Parts: sequence; structure tokens; C-alpha cells
Amino acid sequence: MPFGHFLQHVHVNCTSSPQTSMLYLKIASEASLQRTRATHWLEWVPVACSSSYSPELDISQYLLENSMQFLSEISTLCFHDPSIIVPLSEIIYSWVFKCSHHLQFIRRAEKLLTCHPHLLEHYIAFVQDTSSICRISAQSDAIFILATTKSGNEIWSISKTNVSLNLIYDTTQLRALVLSEVLDPWKWLWELGIDWVAYVMDLLQQELNDTRQLSRIITRHQIIDYRTEENYTSQYRQKCLKALCLLAKTFGVLPHTFYLKEATKEGTHAVFGGGFADIWQGRFDNTVVCLKVLRSFTSANIRKPVLR
Repeated sequence: MPFGHFLQHVHVNCTSSPQTSMLYLKIASEASLQRTRATHWLEWVPVACSSSYSPELDISQYLLENSMQFLSEISTLCFHDPSIIVPLSEIIYSWVFKCSHHLQFIRRAEKLLTCHPHLLEHYIAFVQDTSSICRISAQSDAIFILATTKSGNEIWSISKTNVSLNLIYDTTQLRALVLSEVLDPWKWLWELGIDWVAYVMDLLQQELNDTRQLSRIITRHQIIDYRTEENYTSQYRQKCLKALCLLAKTFGVLPHTFYLKEATKEGTHAVFGGGFADIWQGRFDNTVVCLKVLRSFTSANIRKPVLR
């Protein structure tokens, strides 16, 4: 598909002021039968738009610099299914110029990926060219999104699940459950299925990480100032930890992955090594820690030592 043909479908005006908030997307694909899982974290800072600019020129420059592979791959798909072009172009424009709220952007992508799940790997490749490719192993995979922003976190499904309920769950609801005195606040998860449990645990882990630095937590009922109520902060963290252990014991699952942007490795060599992982000295929150770095093997990597 010619580049100009792709751009002629993008004619949305952008007048909103740029924002400086960071957006993290966690997109996971899990097969119910094969039990395979792929998780990707995408990081993006909105680009400031100047007072006078050419939308077509800016999009061209952005795509040429970062997403030529995306264009070459997506052109074949659009050729076979032209109905993809318009919604995909609108999503790309919204992403580049931040014309809509980040949750609105994801929900727009939700409609496209629900109808065309094969676009997921190309979608990820576009929003950040350094992200790895996610391959869906089965058509029945449940695809979830966890969005983490300054205003809170949300999780929801962008593909059909085995239950009729469509969960849209956010940090405010999570905090209300953690702080409630209900005997069994997590019983609603049985109705949705255990596939959702790990994602709720992801939110709990994110809460534990955020409460290390946040000065405030907003619930449905009150605003708690951590600087003057340190004892309450400790109690809230204990409740989050208790909820994590309870969910793991009740449903027999563990959280997927937890993104720690503050953790760093120190030195150029591992301190200890093993058959499946290396131990590095690292630092997290100004504290010296041990980092266990798992090794990944592919069939090709395994065959080479055997042939030698």
C-alpha cells in the first residue's frame, strides 16, 4: 500500500495541549490450553506539538523514523482487508498527537483488536519499535490490558472470555476492597474465572510499589495523606500483602510479571551463575539487592552445544 494512500485517511485536528505524564501498557496474551504467556511493557512520553505544524508531515516523519517495518507488514493486511485502514489510521493519529485520553485510546484499539486479533503483534510493534513481538498461539486466547498512569490503574479484556461479564476494574475499586471489612471481598472473582485473578494481583503489586513514593491515596470515601499518617500507610501495605497471599492460596495462581523501573544491575559480570539463571548485584530504592536474571533458551540454542 503506498504511503500517501495510508495517510489520506488521517484528517483529525489536534488542538489539545501536550501532557508530560508517562503511560505504561501491559499487554498479555494467555492461551487457556497451551498455558503459554507473553507479556510486554510499552513506555511512551507524549510528543509536544508546536503551534504550527503539518499533521501529514509529522506523521510521515514519525513513521519513517520509527515504524517502517510496521508499515511494510501492515500494508499486506490492509490490502487484503481495506476495512482496517480507517480505524487503524485514526488510532495511529491519536497515539502520535495525543488527541484523546490514554484510556480512550486503548478502548479504540480494543474494538480493532477484538475484530482483528492478528493485528496485535503489529500494533505492539508500532507503539514502540523496541518492543518484542507477541504471537497469539490460539484464536481462543484471552488478551488483557493493564494500564498504569498517574491517576490510577485499570485492567480489562480486549478479547472474548468464557464468561459473559466484561470486567473493567480500576485502582479506586481495588482500594475500596482492600480497605473494606467484608469477610470475603474477592468472591466476585469466582464468577469471572481465575484468569482475572493474576491481573488483580498485578494491581495489588503496583499498589505496593506506588505506596513507596506516593504521598496520597484517593479512595471512594476519603483522601489519606501518607506524610501525616505513616502508620496507616503501613497498615494498607500489610492488607495488600495479605490480599496477595490470600488470592494465591485460594486460586492457586501467581501474578504475571511486575515491572520495576528503579531496579538496576551493577558491574559488568554476574556474581554467581547457574544452569538456568545468573545472580547479579543490583540496587533498588537505594538499597543493594540480589537480582536473579533467568536465562532463556530456544531450540536453536539447545541444538548448537549438542552438535559440538
